[in-house]
Amino acid sequence: MYVREGFAEDLTVKLIMDADVYAGMMLGTIDGASAFTSGQVRIEGDMMAAAATTQFFTNMWTPTPRNAEELICLR
Repeated sequence: MYVREGFAEDLTVKLIMDADVYAGMMLGTIDGASAFTSGQVRIEGDMMAAAATTQFFTNMWTPTPRNAEELICLR
């Protein structure tokens, strides 16, 4: 499994979420399973492949009020 830039026509799985949910998952402030069950993340395609993507959503660091705002700015 790998990640690449752009869109592929032969996707195995596609995770659909708002940018703030993605940022929260990368910061570790949002749990991916909870985001899925609450409807914040939609999955199209192979559910088993989706489960394998958890390796891509590891905490960059333990968030604190001070550093959580410094990682990303979304427009």
